[in-house]
Amino acid sequence: MKKDNKGFSLLEMLIVVAILGIVTGMMVISPGASRRKEMEKFARILKEEIEYTQMIAMSREGEWQLTVYELDGEMFCAQEKKKEGSWEQELNKSFIGYAAAVTYTKDTTLPADESGTGGTIYHIYRFDRDTGECILGSGSMEMEGQGNKLTVTVYKETGRCEIE
Repeated sequence: MKKDNKGFSLLEMLIVVAILGIVTGMMVISPGASRRKEMEKFARILKEEIEYTQMIAMSREGEWQLTVYELDGEMFCAQEKKKEGSWEQELNKSFIGYAAAVTYTKDTTLPADESGTGGTIYHIYRFDRDTGECILGSGSMEMEGQGNKLTVTVYKETGRCEIE
């Protein structure tokens, strides 16, 4: 006996709709998780650079600082050394991330001549050579993106840095 099938069964249609629903759900959830990981990466890089700058300030001659700045839509940080009254970028700058991906809280109390980076300054961290105390920039720098928020905090007395 010959059957004349000219379509899909109800069961086949339900399976296709279920699969499409699962794939669509994964696509909706994925960007939020990706943005959170990107922010965590930015915070981790910044924390490492702050700790490295504290180590440089305590082990090398002169005054050192870490400047976090935006240049052409990208966020960077750079170690700077004070030479003859002005700050000059001494070591290679480190890429933190794209400014559009994460919103950073800008420190509006900084004087304009406190850096030689040439970008828009968001934060400066400066440490005491003898004690490691954070003498400029202690406190919190917030990062926000798509409902996620992270804070990088540097404690004044110890210069310790943590991500919350």
